[in-house]
Amino acid sequence: MMYLPLLFVLFWIVFSLAVATIARAKNRSGFIWFFISFLCSPLIAIICVNCLPTIKKDGATQTSHSSIPQVMTALLRDCPECAEVIKSAAKKCKHCGSKVTALEAVS
Repeated sequence: MMYLPLLFVLFWIVFSLAVATIARAKNRSGFIWFFISFLCSPLIAIICVNCLPTIKKDGATQTSHSSIPQVMTALLRDCPECAEVIKSAAKKCKHCGSKVTALEAVS
């Protein structure tokens, strides 16, 4: 009977480690999620970490043509100066302000 509180703390730590493992699988900080689950509740933390999307490791945050729907790619192109995505008919880049040659839209 006197080992019950110790057993409770042991299970709390084990489930907090499980939350950290799930967080690492989603490319999030396991260390931070361990302490979040340890302080609030492992059950709540498991639910929260499972609701979060997985972070991609490549770190590509810049918009590229691959993330734009295929219908829109004919209307867009990259600026030759700053490589940001601009409209094909643009005469001036909205990002860097450089003048660009307007392209005709392909139908």
